[in-house]
Amino acid sequence: MATPRGQVNENTDDTTDAREDGIHSIQVYTDVSKSERGVGAAVVIFKDDKIRHKKHKLDGCFSNNQAEQLAILKALENIQNMDTNHKRVQIYTEPNSTGISQKIRSH
Repeated sequence: MATPRGQVNENTDDTTDAREDGIHSIQVYTDVSKSERGVGAAVVIFKDDKIRHKKHKLDGCFSNNQAEQLAILKALENIQNMDTNHKRVQIYTEPNSTGISQKIRSH
């Protein structure tokens, strides 16, 4: 099924166990890809002993930069909805993909 132009299809949300890093922060990694079939954005969130995976399927009108920015936004929305006392978020993206720093810290 085709996604309407400019719309995001959030098709997966998986959570698995991970090793606690002891830093008491949340780490986010994003990655995007673009092909003739559309644009995909992936987010992986590491928090305590959990790993959360989120994939977003976008149509071809999104650029890689827009998809990367959307992945960051979706990650922050996801973190905002988590039950957490963590005050620090580290976001790692592709260099130069968003026009902002590769590592973002939120307090």
